[in-house]
Amino acid sequence: MNKAIYTFIGLLLILSCSQDPKTKSFSEKYFNLKWNNGEELVFEKGNIRSYTHFDIDQNKMVGDTLIPIKINDSTIIVTEIVGNGKFEKIDGKYEFKTESDTIYTDTLRFEFRNFNGPKLLLYEERSFYPSVFNLDKSENQEISEIKYFENIRFEVGGLSIGDTINRENFNFDDVSNYDEYSFEEAELKSNEDIDVKIIGDKYILKIIQRGISKYDLEDIIKVVSTKLNQEPKHSPTSKGKDYEYEAYYWDKNGVDISLSRYKYTGNDSFLKIVSNDDWELNYEDKILESLLINEFKNGQPKSSIIK
Repeated sequence: MNKAIYTFIGLLLILSCSQDPKTKSFSEKYFNLKWNNGEELVFEKGNIRSYTHFDIDQNKMVGDTLIPIKINDSTIIVTEIVGNGKFEKIDGKYEFKTESDTIYTDTLRFEFRNFNGPKLLLYEERSFYPSVFNLDKSENQEISEIKYFENIRFEVGGLSIGDTINRENFNFDDVSNYDEYSFEEAELKSNEDIDVKIIGDKYILKIIQRGISKYDLEDIIKVVSTKLNQEPKHSPTSKGKDYEYEAYYWDKNGVDISLSRYKYTGNDSFLKIVSNDDWELNYEDKILESLLINEFKNGQPKSSIIK
């Protein structure tokens, strides 16, 4: 009898230890931690940090308060006090001018992932570009991942999004600088038809392959469609004055893949010679892209001319 009781208690302990991290109790536990955006705390003890009001004398939003968030199975409802105003053109640029305050409420999907440390990902409706938040350094906590969108990984020329590269294998062509991050554009030495965008000196952000023959088109469509379990959206051949265009598109769980071609149909002799009927493949992963940008935002600007 006692043996049966101990066995039953043991089973209960095993079941409790193997609890699905997607249960609400895990989510509530993790939202009770502190999460920052790289500069300041945003979430703390089940609350979101918010301004309190618009100060007319200072002409800006001021104050600091905590507003509770509502946690559901896979979403949260956040309420903030934000600036209310309009965009005005100042010195040729549009800037937002705050005139008052208002209450803003939104429902966001969430995930918790491990990517160079615990991360909180928040998605707006129908968007796969999440806002990424880091577990604050004051917390000493490991997390079990809560993922609702599984990564679907592809390889193009043996390369995939998020891979690290050996810079010796690439020719670096150009640099793009944005407000928060920079990336480099490079060409694979062993296959000049493959271009990549690189962030943080060595991480692949996007892959492009050009020069794809029409004879490879059917196989590519089959592989992508099977892996994503999704038929492509087809943009049939459309003709402009001197060009015709055709494309196939897939998007699932943040993965965007397109196959497209431009064909010159005009009368320019030179353009007829240099033009071809090849296809171009573009491969992106919005979730991995957001995670990588979060790791390297606010870094130093880059130049292809001077270091």
